[in-house]
Amino acid sequence: MSFFSGKWTSLLFFPRLTQGRHYHGLTTMGLVPTVFGGWNNGSLSSIERLDYCGSDGPMWKETKKFMLAPREKFAYARTPYDFASDCEGAN
Repeated sequence: MSFFSGKWTSLLFFPRLTQGRHYHGLTTMGLVPTVFGGWNNGSLSSIERLDYCGSDGPMWKETKKFMLAPREKFAYARTPYDFASDCEGAN
């Protein structure tokens, strides 16, 4: 669903993640799609957020914050309160 138009958007709109993964968690934090963990030849602890603020269009960016333990196939992950931020300083 496009945040701007309120209509479904083609999957071609979304760029590839910086690191391929499956069995990951996906949620929106502050209206920003965010991917947690997953599996890529081993459990991952990385977190990627879709950055809409770049001049080159939307792209996934790996955050500097990681989960405390790598995981895949999980229902939820606890995140710090200050994790959700808008475009300014969202790295």
